[in-house]
Amino acid sequence: MIDDPLNAPQAEPITAKSLGYLNLVFGSLFLLAVLYEAGVVLAMPTFGRLMTWAQSQQQEQRDAQWSARREQFQARLAAAESDEEREVIAAEQTVVSMGEVSNPAWFGFSMSFLDDPTLRTGATVKLGVMSVLNGLLIASGFGLIRLRRWGRSTARLAALAMVPAMLGFAVASVPLAPGMAERWTVELRDSLFPPMPDDDETAAIDAELAQYEQGMSRLFVAVMVGSQGLLAVYPVIVLVVASRPGVRLAVAGRLAPEAHEQRSDSHRSISPEATSTRHEER
Repeated sequence: MIDDPLNAPQAEPITAKSLGYLNLVFGSLFLLAVLYEAGVVLAMPTFGRLMTWAQSQQQEQRDAQWSARREQFQARLAAAESDEEREVIAAEQTVVSMGEVSNPAWFGFSMSFLDDPTLRTGATVKLGVMSVLNGLLIASGFGLIRLRRWGRSTARLAALAMVPAMLGFAVASVPLAPGMAERWTVELRDSLFPPMPDDDETAAIDAELAQYEQGMSRLFVAVMVGSQGLLAVYPVIVLVVASRPGVRLAVAGRLAPEAHEQRSDSHRSISPEATSTRHEER
């Protein structure tokens, strides 16, 4: 059976090179994203503890300064000789104390909701796995741009491994969301809602924070699962495009049937007169 050259697959070097450039871009972006995620999970709790320590040191300095000023005012009041002078000193003390109240300490939020051994282990494993796969995706981009066969094979290998890896990390992150939401809510309460003397107010705040915690848990699940599912779209696209016969022919170094026909036509187009002329010249 003779194959129809019109229906035979054609080499698609432009498609292969375009996929290579996209692999370079998306592989670099994915690598930066996983580095940023690991940096946040691993470094932010430590940074938060440092901020909390700095806040406590600042508060101690402010308390010491205010105590020294208060002693100065007390000494001035004791040395005052008239009621008018005492009233002036008391007014100055009031102004200074109001300035201290209007300049509160930093907002204390130590990012402890990320301080979880399981979460840190997962971030470390994800950093290692995805760094390797994104490195393969970037390498495949260079291969496809140069129309190398290994570029297509590496792209398909990276994409085949990235899809289940991303989905696996998404599923593994779901059990971590409730704990993260709980720690987030506890720290938020400690920062914004000090203990109330009224039990009814405390119960009302606890009820609101319980609903808030449930909402944060759903939000964490949606963000972690949704982001991984969205990122998994590109590896699927890579698999589809890299599996095209035209891309396979382009990186295999084979000429398209049209090129074969043009080359054969050019040989057939040489006239007998031109051939005989060449023989006469010889």
